[in-house]
Order: sequence, then C-alpha cells, then structure tokens
Amino acid sequence: MRPCAGFTAPSPVRALSTYQVDAGESLLRRGVLLSIKDQYISLHSASQDATASLSEAEAGKLEPVEISKISSYKLIDHKTERVIAPYSLTFSLDGQKFLAGSKNQISIFDIHHKTDGPIQTVKTIPSNRNKLKGGGRGYKGYVSTLAISSSSVLATGTWSRSVGIHDSYGQAITHFDLPNTLHGQHVDERIGHGVSQVKWSPCGTYLYIAERNSDMIAIYDARNFSFALAYCEGRNAMTMQKLGFDVWYSGGWDPSSGICSHEIWAGGMDGKIRVWKDPYLKEGPVKADQVVDVGEDPVTSTMVRHDGQMVVAASGCHDFDEGIKGNERGVPGIYPRFSERGALDILSLS
Repeated sequence: MRPCAGFTAPSPVRALSTYQVDAGESLLRRGVLLSIKDQYISLHSASQDATASLSEAEAGKLEPVEISKISSYKLIDHKTERVIAPYSLTFSLDGQKFLAGSKNQISIFDIHHKTDGPIQTVKTIPSNRNKLKGGGRGYKGYVSTLAISSSSVLATGTWSRSVGIHDSYGQAITHFDLPNTLHGQHVDERIGHGVSQVKWSPCGTYLYIAERNSDMIAIYDARNFSFALAYCEGRNAMTMQKLGFDVWYSGGWDPSSGICSHEIWAGGMDGKIRVWKDPYLKEGPVKADQVVDVGEDPVTSTMVRHDGQMVVAASGCHDFDEGIKGNERGVPGIYPRFSERGALDILSLS
C-alpha cells in the first residue's frame, strides 16, 4: 500500500489532530491540524477531492498528492513575540473549533478566524511568577494531551503528572495529581514520567490515563476522581517513547445500569497489542484479555474501526549501533550511527 496524499513538514510534527464530517457546507470535511516547531498552527485538507481528477496512470505514480493547506492560526507569547507550537491538539465535537495545549495554558480557536489568534485562552495556573502551583490553585506543566467526551467535558494531561477536567467553555471543574500508590499497592516500578494520553469511554463516564515510562493505564470515574477504579497492567510500555491506545465501543450501553461495554487496545514495546475488555468493571490490577501480535517494533499507536472488523497499528523505532571510526569536522573518534524505520499494519479482526 502507498499513501494517496501526504504532506512533508519542514521539521518534526509536534502534535496533530484529524476531523471528518459526512457532508454539508462546512469549511472542513476532512481536516488535519498540525503543530510544527517555530511555525503557526496549520490546517490542511485531506479530502479525497484532491485525487478525484487523477487518471489511472497518474494515480500509479509513487509520489502522493500534496495535501493542501487551508489556513494558519497564530499562537504567540506576547511577552517575547515567540511562536508557540502546542504539544497537543483536538477538535471540538462539531469541528468548528479546536483546542491547543501548551505550557500552563489551553488555547481555543475558531477555524473560521484563521490568523487572528485564539478566541479564548484558559490558564491552568493564575500566575507563572508564583512558585507555588498558581498560589495553591490550578495545575502546571506542558499540556501534552487533550480529550473531549461525548458530553463535551474536556480532560487534559501534563508532563508534570497532573490531570485537569474542564467544562465545555474551558473553565476548570477539578484537577488532581496522579498518585504513587493504587489500592494500597506501591507501584513505583510502573509510575510514569508525565501523562502521554487521556481518553474517555464512549459514555463519557470513565477516563483512561496513560503515562510515559509506565506499564499501566489508570481508570478513573468522572463522578468521583478521588481514587482510581483499577488499572490495566502488563502493557509493556516502559519507555519514554509515546505509545498510544484506543478505546473501542463494543456496544451494550445501558444508561440505567451504567453498563457501557468497551475495550482498550494498547500497543507495547514488544510489537504486540493488548486488549482489555470492560476493565472499569474490575478492581485493582487488570490483566489483558487478549494479545495481538503485530511485529517486532514498538506499536506506537492503535485505532480500531467503529464496526470492530479492522484495527490499524502504527509501529516504529530508532536503531542505534556502536558506530565506526571516522574523522568528522577534523575530530577523530568513533561516531554512532542512527537509522529509523516504521510501518502501518492493517489487521482484519473478522
């Protein structure tokens, strides 16, 4: 398989988010938001219209069609005039706004206002000058992940191991720091180094939290964030590399009983995807119900199709060798060599 459309960024992409609507006259049908260092946030069209006019001969070319850029959005530090590249991006449920997470703040943009800057900025701490966390209020750190529930409740995570909950207007509801113990068990060997991803259950009642260099995914109930319900263990993600997970709605949502059947699909360093079925119904450490073998490289991201018939697994890593003797820039020595590889696997679950 080869990509039918693509975009080459001038430097590594720090964050991205995608959105798709079925039809209508919306500005955005299939959009990709990109955060690139030292550049404005850019919105690109990933519509199939870009390839509709291609002939069969043109479609067989190796080079993919360039994804067109729709607009840019300013996010700058007004004190230093420095361009801020957010660490996380997500669209609102209707696709007309998007949120960007950066150091100690969440910026809200209207996609129709282009380079005019954010329409609203929510500070996670009242003052950056105070040595305390906002004078004892709020939470600090780089907002590394954003997730909006089906009821428009925003969850955020930071590299400083804090989690924030905000309403649909961005105002803070509550926040908490991730603990060092769960259910009375000391879990230092699984405690991470900053939240890498938060994701809501389909019903918006349960929040799943993953960290870098952590072997577990914590589960919290939105009705009571004082303690974790349980945690998915054995993920095999003891690395600073960001490994993502997906929440798949398997059906059976009963609002009266609170049952919302869903599964957690998470990649690991060993090239496997582990699946937990309804882990929120259990307590303490929850072992995976199923293990899917993908390959040898770390699985960095997973996505299950809505009908459960297919899963997409992205994998990749850097290789390092001891290097060879050389003389670079007039300095003799042994210089290490790096290489990188990646793959996108599409697995049938039928």
